[in-house]
Amino acid sequence: MNERRISVCIVCLWIVLVTSYTSGIVPVNAYEGNGSLPEGDVDYWWISVNKDDPVLVDIQPEGGTSFWDSHIYYSNLTLVPDQYKGGTDTHIHQFIADKTDNYLLRLSDAWTGFNYTIESNHPISQHNIRVTDVSPYKTVIYEGQLLEIYVDISNIGMFTETFNVTTYANATAIGKKEITLLDGDSTTVYFIWNSTSWAKGNYTISAYVTPVPDETCTSDNTFINGWVFVTIPGDVDGDRDVDIYDVVKITGIYAFESGHPRFNPNCDLDDDGKITIYDVVRCTSHYAQSW
Repeated sequence: MNERRISVCIVCLWIVLVTSYTSGIVPVNAYEGNGSLPEGDVDYWWISVNKDDPVLVDIQPEGGTSFWDSHIYYSNLTLVPDQYKGGTDTHIHQFIADKTDNYLLRLSDAWTGFNYTIESNHPISQHNIRVTDVSPYKTVIYEGQLLEIYVDISNIGMFTETFNVTTYANATAIGKKEITLLDGDSTTVYFIWNSTSWAKGNYTISAYVTPVPDETCTSDNTFINGWVFVTIPGDVDGDRDVDIYDVVKITGIYAFESGHPRFNPNCDLDDDGKITIYDVVRCTSHYAQSW
């Protein structure tokens, strides 16, 4: 029995599915990740897949017969339901992800060995940085207020990477930071948007990471998450005026602190993490103002 080092590869398979795949049909212009598995050996592939995206594993036994196994696991290493396949002949194992996740593909052989390909519409990327979320702390702020923005980033490639991450309000950069992230790690990057001198109105918030060298899968380098409305102090409901509805919104959660399920950060006008008389006073001091 031959022994060799287990190979671990990370495959970027962010696919926009435009073709219907059926067993026995090789997708046109598909990229093939090739491998050859000797008798008694095992290969592992980490695969990052979007929900409803397909992965095809085409197994070709050497000499026409081989006893092979193909398993697909979730990132927590539990077996995906109905995703164990085994046999002794040529087979195409088609897997369609039931949720967006990292999956582990395990191929093993007990007899003569086999060749295989892993097929998708996107080439394998050993360098891949992904923005997974952008979260502004508030959705309504007043002109001149500071806003916390959190950006979640993952390195799903095989190498430590250094790159820039930039946040935007519409097309204007809010801030930029250089980040170094180990392979397989994730982090949250913290930004502060100073809205002083920004015009009142609606702003779309997004984050972008610059592609690292040899990164081929860049569709996930940008993440857009809703909007933030810049208005006047006290207008916590974002309807361009300060009225009784704003006062009621604040007093209705009086004394609540950050972490309480009913706490609304838009009502925390002094940004101290709790609703107090100071927030009420700040609102009522602008009562009846509008724009």
